[in-house]
Order: sequence, then C-alpha cells, then structure tokens
Amino acid sequence: MTTSEERKSLFAKRDLVLKLQEIAINKGVSLYSLVNSVFENYIKLYESGIDLEEALELVKLLSRARSAGFILIPENTWYTVVGLTSSTLDTTSTEWRDLGTLVAKYFSETFSENVLTAFSKLLEYMGVREVIIRESEDSVEVKTAGFRLHYSYSSLLARFIEGFLVGLGYTITILDVNEGVITVKARKEVRSSDY
Repeated sequence: MTTSEERKSLFAKRDLVLKLQEIAINKGVSLYSLVNSVFENYIKLYESGIDLEEALELVKLLSRARSAGFILIPENTWYTVVGLTSSTLDTTSTEWRDLGTLVAKYFSETFSENVLTAFSKLLEYMGVREVIIRESEDSVEVKTAGFRLHYSYSSLLARFIEGFLVGLGYTITILDVNEGVITVKARKEVRSSDY
C-alpha cells in the first residue's frame, strides 16, 4: 500500500485550517506534520484517560495560580511547615483569609461565570481530594474532604474558603472544621439597594 493510499480525507472548518496553517508556518513545520502531531497527542491523552478540555482548563488554572503567587512544594514538607507555624496560627489564618478574598476578586474578573467551578479545581490542586459546592439563589455551601490533610492545614483551608466567599459578597453562617473535612455555609449579603 502506498503512502497516498493510506491517507484519508478529513474535513474541518476553514477558519481552523487557516489557523493550523499559520501555526505550522510559525513552528517551521508542514501542515501534515502538525496535524499528525495533534492527532498523536490527542490519542495519547485519550489512552491515558485524560480529557483534553479538562487538561486545558487545568493548565490555564495552574498558570493563573502561578501568576497569582502560588508555588509547588512537596506535600509532606508543606504539612511540616504548617505544623511548625501552628504557634502563629492566628496570624497565618488571617493571611489565608485575606488571600482567599484576593483570589475571589481575581477569579471574579478572570472566570466571571465559572468562579465556583474554578475555585473547586484550585482547592483540588491544593490537596483537597473531594470538593462539593452547592449554590442556590442566595446561599452557597462548600464541603471538602481530604483525609490526608492535617487539622492545622484544614483550619487554614477553611479560612481560605471563608475569605473567598466573603470576597464574593457572602456572609459566613457556618464554618465547621475537622481534620480533613471542612463545611462552610454562607448567605449572600443583602445590600440596602436591594430593597
């Protein structure tokens, strides 16, 4: 079988083809090579059980987190540092609450319609294994579980969540922290202009 017989015709929107041609020129490769690379990488992701759209969202989130000042450190080192600072936990927890408020403002501008979804992904990235967010018209509930999370870190995460919700205009009604499990409930603040 010749190479030409192995090829298949594929159809794509004109604007996508033009963009791919532009990318190929910028990379100094042929369109054929670029398209095959795209297909090969998509297949690798699929076979690894990775959803392409989720991977792209994670990359965007990590990039934004990095630009907002977050860094990666080994998990055990992180818990050791948090444990060592437990004597100054009041100061540290205030900083985490303030950081949550800043992240809320940043996410509100960056993600507009998907603020809570982006926040959920950030919490997962921060070591929380399960995040459940229930939102109604005037309230929100955030429940997290990460059974490897020490109590001191769970306390800081709770303050971070609290600050985030306050930054979105909520008033905290319940803040319950156990080792690895956090529940935060909040109501939307009622402004006098809402009457």
